Amino acid sequence: MKTLSAKERTWALSGDGWTDVPDGRDGTSFRYKVADGDFRYTFVDEGARSSS
Repeated sequence: MKTLSAKERTWALSGDGWTDVPDGRDGTSFRYKVADGDFRYTFVDEGARSSS
């Protein structure tokens, strides 16, 4: 969390957008969020080529 941008940190800590996955006993097994297309990342591969 320390290395996230302010926008990412706000998104991650927000209570909105969570999907509950039921455990089959009227409870929740786990919850998750999807950041599909909301954030842009760049990485450098082993050949030192940059890609976004």
